[in-house]
Amino acid sequence: MPLFRPAAVLALVLAFATAAVAQEEGAPLVLVNGDTEVRSLGFEAVDGSLTLDPAALELQIATSAPSFCETAFLRCFGLGQPKPHPFNPIELQKDVVRLERYYERNGFPRALVDYSVELDTSRNDTRVTFQIAEGPPLVLEQVEFGKPGATPIADRLAPDLREDWNGFARSLVLEEGQRLTEFSLIELQNRARQWLRRRGYARADVGYESFLDSTGLAATVRLKVLPGPRTVYDEVRIERVDSLGQAAISDAVILREMPFRIGDTFDAQDLAVGQRELFALGVFQLATVDVLPESPPYDSTATVVIRVREAPLKVVRGFGGYFTEGGITLRSEATHRNAFGGARQATLAAEARTGILDQSSVADGLYDYRASLALRQPYMFSRALSFTVTPAARRRNDEIERAESVSLTNTLLYTRKPLQTAGLAASVQARRVDAFRSGASGFLDLGSVTEELAVTTSAVGLDVTAGFVDDPIQPRRGVLLRPSARVSVPGLSDFDYNRGALSVTGFYPLGERTGITAKASGGVFSTRGDTDLADPATYILLRDQYFYAGGANDVRGWAVTQLGPKLINFRMEEIQLEDGTRDSVTTVTGYVGLGGRAKAAGSLQLNLPFLLGPQWGSSLFLDAGIVSPATDPELDGAFGVSPATEAFEDILADEGGLRYSAGAGIQYLTPVGFIGVAVGLKLNPSYLDLRDPETLLCGPEALRTPIAGGGGALECDAGFRQAAANGESFDFESVETPSLSFLGLFDLGVPARVFQLQFTFGQSF
Repeated sequence: MPLFRPAAVLALVLAFATAAVAQEEGAPLVLVNGDTEVRSLGFEAVDGSLTLDPAALELQIATSAPSFCETAFLRCFGLGQPKPHPFNPIELQKDVVRLERYYERNGFPRALVDYSVELDTSRNDTRVTFQIAEGPPLVLEQVEFGKPGATPIADRLAPDLREDWNGFARSLVLEEGQRLTEFSLIELQNRARQWLRRRGYARADVGYESFLDSTGLAATVRLKVLPGPRTVYDEVRIERVDSLGQAAISDAVILREMPFRIGDTFDAQDLAVGQRELFALGVFQLATVDVLPESPPYDSTATVVIRVREAPLKVVRGFGGYFTEGGITLRSEATHRNAFGGARQATLAAEARTGILDQSSVADGLYDYRASLALRQPYMFSRALSFTVTPAARRRNDEIERAESVSLTNTLLYTRKPLQTAGLAASVQARRVDAFRSGASGFLDLGSVTEELAVTTSAVGLDVTAGFVDDPIQPRRGVLLRPSARVSVPGLSDFDYNRGALSVTGFYPLGERTGITAKASGGVFSTRGDTDLADPATYILLRDQYFYAGGANDVRGWAVTQLGPKLINFRMEEIQLEDGTRDSVTTVTGYVGLGGRAKAAGSLQLNLPFLLGPQWGSSLFLDAGIVSPATDPELDGAFGVSPATEAFEDILADEGGLRYSAGAGIQYLTPVGFIGVAVGLKLNPSYLDLRDPETLLCGPEALRTPIAGGGGALECDAGFRQAAANGESFDFESVETPSLSFLGLFDLGVPARVFQLQFTFGQSF
């Protein structure tokens, strides 16, 4: 017994020492139990760098670690505990085999994978790191067509195709010297088969086999090509799948959407185009177009089978949302997909920006109500042409105007393929503006207007989209061009104007998950005849034709419409005093963009992966833009003649200069597109960009006079407005720029207004 106690004490001391060492250097894995979890997971190259994306490697293995959202958001915000990520040594061994096989499929036949595990016994979790030696890649050394001595492929094709085939074969030879993967083998096979199917060989078959050299690091790929007979379309069959006996869409409507006729030479692209056209009608849940499978021997005819399942013909949709400039917004649509037969569509849409919880404080409350009825004829003498007529009505009240309008738009749309369209539109609009409740924040003098403003405009416009990209939904390589032009019709419009714009976007990949996106846009607006934008009434009536800059899809250092010419948004409203009388008070709610005659903007964005996983992305961007004023600022009518007014006009004239911003963002890919958040930094902000509009117009709160009996309301008597009213000068440089602070406690010494937070939904750029 006396000997046992010292031994027990010694064992206890050694246990504590072992635990202490384990926490610092990693404990032996014999201490792993059923509750041990994986804390982090990583991949590192033994020599050089990893060729394959770590995010793709993570998808190949069973071992997993908690994501950033699990470890930070859930725990920090008390939203629950992350799901378990158990550490399984046996599964870890299997992961080694999975990774080696994945590397072999991707052209690294000698890749070796090992792992290191650090066990923390105090937390009972592990850090797992896979160590990868990729080794030399497998290289495509040669591409052959058929066995040596066999009849050349070109001799088995139609004479008019032999030269083209030889050129195509030479293009495949250009792949020699590239890393050979399972995917590239299948791609070579598919390219050859598709080439033949595009040129009449509906039953072409292409197989492949590969032969390794003595080193096992170079391979010869032999494509075994069986063209079969050249075919023509012989018959088209239509099969209806689970249509519940509706058959509302006739066979004639389905057949007219096919880009081929009986007797034409077979082209596999016709099948894809026909399927796309059927889906574009919007009346089918299922639509497939394919060749009827047959057994050899094949003849020179092809039977096409079209399978369709009709969708419900009457659809009602509803949407809801909120944004600061419009408050709670509601939208509803009711569509009849076969309103008058022939797959003609009728869509009744209504939208309401209610102004509920809106932050703009527009007089009498912001609202914007719209209603329209779109009638679409999908086939106008050709499947590529469709025609839509849209009567619409709108009633709105915002920072600039209170107005009502009705319009009629006729659009003839030509669609060649996705992202290659041209639309010719003719429209007429009648608009009435309440001059006594409008006026662009009080800065535009409408005092000379003695009756309501009414205008009729008629215009013809052309909008073109020309896209040459690898993927219409999420492009990574290619170019998108969107030119547009609009001209008022002389004699049918109260105002004469011309408007042209162009947007160009380019995509270039740098790697599997990295790339560059560049965008440039611009436009010019001009008036003709007696139309004079110096007239405030004319400005208001033509404001929708001007160019604006700023926002999540433009120069991201500025909010929507805030880059370029702008004015302070303020209004006068009555308040009841404590003695029962009434007085007026000035309310300032921000700046309102005025737009301009011309605009040029550009963006350069570097797209990068993000550490949270393959569905996450990040970006760095540099944006620039300039908007030229529609007219020289003239404030004498609104504020009177004074040195202060003259100085402010000079400041407003400088707002339209070239502005730059830089920033960064992150995006998350959802089934309906990207959701992103970005922060833009103004690199050369203007004078107004840095100043608080209320302080500039009315002065700092400490210097303003309280309204007697006004319940704390202040007079607007210590800023530019009071100086202009007194005919005095005003020291604009004395207006301070608010500084960014941390939770209101620490002044960071950076102007707060140089930062702009942007949100996007549905796209990555």
